Amino acid sequence: MKTEIIATILIFTSVLSVAGQQRIGLYELAVMQRKSDNLCRTGDYETALKGYQYVLANRLPIQGNRHQDIGVVYNNMGVAHYFSGENQKAKEAFETALKIILTKGPHHPDVATIRCSLAFVLDAESKYDKASELYEEALKVKLRTFGESHPDVADCQEGMALVKEAKGERDEAIGLLEKALANRKKRYGEKHTDVGACYAGLALVYLNKDNFEKSDEFDKKAKAILTETKGRYPQNLNPISRLRPPPPEMLRVRSKSLRNP
Repeated sequence: MKTEIIATILIFTSVLSVAGQQRIGLYELAVMQRKSDNLCRTGDYETALKGYQYVLANRLPIQGNRHQDIGVVYNNMGVAHYFSGENQKAKEAFETALKIILTKGPHHPDVATIRCSLAFVLDAESKYDKASELYEEALKVKLRTFGESHPDVADCQEGMALVKEAKGERDEAIGLLEKALANRKKRYGEKHTDVGACYAGLALVYLNKDNFEKSDEFDKKAKAILTETKGRYPQNLNPISRLRPPPPEMLRVRSKSLRNP
């Protein structure tokens, strides 16, 4: 259900300084990287990945493998791999990005964003305990950085809720989804894709609690909103993702938690 996976886009700060004469300069690489980001947003992940790989190959000799810009490229590659259905490659890219971006400090919001992205991959692989740990770490940072009424906080709450649901901890899942829903309604109003995602999540949890009346109530709200906002996010092509409940538009929303800077 989740995933701003592309409406809200985290922007990592990238310092681009050209040192000496290069066969291709950092400015040109930055332009190419931004083009790849745009391709990723429109769902052309294959072409985006080719662009990221070219940028990475040319940045590494100039900047080395510990530079923040390199971490950004790995993070964006992780997003493209995830939506292409390549979970293992996505996981490796996010883990590499996390090691590099951690040099900003463990409480930096960029670190929290990558942890959320990695958590969604682990969630899709049914590695719920590790996913939950990453969500909790990210949520603490986002709350401290942005406060309770920020969309990034709601994204973490939604992700944590879906892990709780998968583990059968449904009352906790409902509480988290209700917080995310209140946050998003305050920020976006009723008719927004992310609000529909929360309703869809609540419908799923109440269905599994055999509360069919509540489930039907939230399901109708979710379908109305998601039908109206259909097509705002690229489809998640991940073939092994646990996050593929019908209708298809719910999947696009579920995947929104992954961030591409």
